[in-house]
Amino acid sequence: MDKCEELSEVLKVLGNPVRLKVLRQVSGVECCVSEIEEKLNLPQSTVSQHLSVLKRMGIVKPIRQHKEVTYVLVNDFVKDLLGLCCKYS
Repeated sequence: MDKCEELSEVLKVLGNPVRLKVLRQVSGVECCVSEIEEKLNLPQSTVSQHLSVLKRMGIVKPIRQHKEVTYVLVNDFVKDLLGLCCKYS
């Protein structure tokens, strides 16, 4: 897959408003699924489904701490893009 195809796939993933909201929650701070559920008022299954897509694309990373798993935004391109988007929203 070339760079343009990779970029296209990332942008498709980011085209979902729920995923953007999830990313805003995990940007700069680790959050567990229950925290994201509470802040976004979404069911656990919805949050987990979107985190799974973001993890598969290498945008977020799970961090296991004993029994709890937290997620954090690790993709620098997405961090920069999200920062730009937040400036104009």
